[in-house]
Amino acid sequence: MTSWTRGKENEEMGERELSDNDPGNNVEGVGRKVAGEVEQGVDNLGDTLTGKQRDLQGKERNVGQEAGEWVENRGEAIRETTDM
Repeated sequence: MTSWTRGKENEEMGERELSDNDPGNNVEGVGRKVAGEVEQGVDNLGDTLTGKQRDLQGKERNVGQEAGEWVENRGEAIRETTDM
């Protein structure tokens, strides 16, 4: 489980606890919601600083496309080798 996913789950659980009528659950809900938001924020910041966030959006690199091109190029190299 990624930290972003864990943070999202904590945030959602905190929101459910906040909607409860039990004051004890409300306090826990606030803490869990804030912790989830912080965890997601830290994860997003790390992804932004490393450039991973742009890669995930496909703005910098499209890894799937690059892998497809690599396979295609290897196929062409094999065909060229066997055509001789």
